[in-house]
Amino acid sequence: KQWYQRRVAITAGAAGVCLMLIAQCCMDNVVPHVIPFAEHIGHADWRFRDAAVMSFGCIVDGPDPKTLNQPTWNLIPHLVHMLKTDSSLAVRDTCAWTLGRICERLPQTILQHPSVNDLVAALLLSLENDPRVATNACWAFSSLAEVSHS
Repeated sequence: KQWYQRRVAITAGAAGVCLMLIAQCCMDNVVPHVIPFAEHIGHADWRFRDAAVMSFGCIVDGPDPKTLNQPTWNLIPHLVHMLKTDSSLAVRDTCAWTLGRICERLPQTILQHPSVNDLVAALLLSLENDPRVATNACWAFSSLAEVSHS
């Protein structure tokens, strides 16, 4: 069973890297293909939720920030809620990672969002979570601090 879980994790990671590279090469053209998939974040199966969140996180670097602004704006409240409440550690970890990527690549979208206080509160709570989630929460804070300082 451990071998299978490790293989699935490696495959998922490789798929994520492929999607990141596609986003960097195809830029805005990848967005209409990924957004419908990312809308599965409310699925009952944690694997679907995790894949949906991961797919969006993978395309944050590549397309023009203006192209991603509205989809990001729409997803932020869902990502914050999932970070706080999802029953799956993998989903919470992926939410924290995706929010970290958004904070790094699209900081103005985060800072101007009406849920920014909820995001900060969720990231603070995440510091008491599993170390993987806490690490990604720290990365998100670091990214926001860099933008706020400059």
